[in-house]
Amino acid sequence: MSLSNISPLPSTKTPPPSNPIPNDQILILPCTPADASMLVSLPSHHSHPPNTAQASCLYTSFPSTFWDLVEPPSQRPLPAIRLALMAKRLIPSLSDPAIQWIKAVHAPTDECMGMACWTLPGSAVHNPLRKSAIAFYAWDAKMRWTQHDVEEMFAHVCAEQWDVPIARNDRLRAQFFQGQAHWYLSPVCTWPKWQGMGVGRKLLAWALERADRTGTPVYLRSAPEARGFYERVGFEEVEEGVFVRRGKGGVGEV
Repeated sequence: MSLSNISPLPSTKTPPPSNPIPNDQILILPCTPADASMLVSLPSHHSHPPNTAQASCLYTSFPSTFWDLVEPPSQRPLPAIRLALMAKRLIPSLSDPAIQWIKAVHAPTDECMGMACWTLPGSAVHNPLRKSAIAFYAWDAKMRWTQHDVEEMFAHVCAEQWDVPIARNDRLRAQFFQGQAHWYLSPVCTWPKWQGMGVGRKLLAWALERADRTGTPVYLRSAPEARGFYERVGFEEVEEGVFVRRGKGGVGEV
């Protein structure tokens, strides 16, 4: 199990938005390293230390049962340290040219509603959330991290539940595309307060519009209950939990 294979809470087994926010009120903006705190937190980011909010978002938007496996409660540091370590792991990917984190912002209130991480076409098939990504993308040198720093960030993380599944997903994706350029989505989540209002569609649309200009396929993994959501915007489930959208998809509107 990995973030790519589960759905944020509540389940994405939902019909089209029943209470959509007007399109012009959802701004899709690029994230920067300064947003690390937002990506790990719920919108009350002023209550969190700098650069921890994104981590808290990931922790609160996905099931606690998942995190109990990935970060066993008996191994976790204090909550503030746990958030800070997750945010620290995310920071280098927020400025890597091969990766684009985006956020959905509610224009009337300037409140963040959700986020997505897109790996751009032509990039290496190596999920930026993996521990090995730090060396693979040379982020340790960029951030001047020592091996001790890296080990500290992952000391409470169960590799069998985190790195192993993500690495396996990368191998399957590489085998599927055989070097073909594609967009890759992982992770994506909408803050619980804003779910069912069209935020997820806007986070998808950012990349789907770009993919359609060149006919580039889009790839993601998700829980089976999300099938209807992705099929409505043109994805096809090519195998269990694996969704691919080619060209314009031809199903529904983004």
